[in-house]
Amino acid sequence: MYDFSIIIPAFNEEELLPSVLHNLKSILSKLSTEYKGEIIVVDNNSTDRTSDIAKSNGVRVVFESDNCIAKARNRGAENAKGRFFFFIDADTFPDTAVVEKTLNLLSSGDVCGGGAKVEFDIKKMPFFASLIVFWWESITFFIPLAAGSYIFCRAEAWRETGGFFEKLYASEEVNFSYKLKKWGKKNNQSFKILPDRVKTSARKIQWFSPAKMFFFIMLNCIFPFLVRNKRLCGMWYKRPKNK
Repeated sequence: MYDFSIIIPAFNEEELLPSVLHNLKSILSKLSTEYKGEIIVVDNNSTDRTSDIAKSNGVRVVFESDNCIAKARNRGAENAKGRFFFFIDADTFPDTAVVEKTLNLLSSGDVCGGGAKVEFDIKKMPFFASLIVFWWESITFFIPLAAGSYIFCRAEAWRETGGFFEKLYASEEVNFSYKLKKWGKKNNQSFKILPDRVKTSARKIQWFSPAKMFFFIMLNCIFPFLVRNKRLCGMWYKRPKNK
């Protein structure tokens, strides 16, 4: 039994996964005197060396054949042994302080789950990317929602809410946030978005044009039911051919 489980959905992540795992293993070693954690990589039907890299780094590997982020997150949680779950993207680099703060919140018994603010790993943000961040933070100021790069919850909250809705190919973290808040209210626990920023890769900003990103985002905002169609969620699953 562990205090916490870090679950990483990973589809063709051989490029960044070594650095992500190095960072997370460093965090685990620093927290080991107070909290004991495990790392689980969910190989979401990768065609590269994602699984081999995870195994060579000594972390547990789970396989999910259907290329769907919601399913990958759930497969990891089903195999997790921690009291608390962290769902972290394979291009995200939390620091020890934010993980420790999260664990202290969950250990208090007053918090059912939540997330953190996001910071991209580039010094100068393109104008359109800055607008996306501003738009997201404006929404979550009024309606607290966890960004997909960093989501945490109590294990029993994941189990009793049914986890991530597996018919969604995107925005699964938004749906899960609402379920967590409802569960928390029922159990006298709050849903917390930390003011701390978690660093994540800006690669999608570099891969996709502003016009294409705007199209994907607006389409799914205006017609939210479209996130059930994988073809219309290409920004989350397609990679440039040279990547």
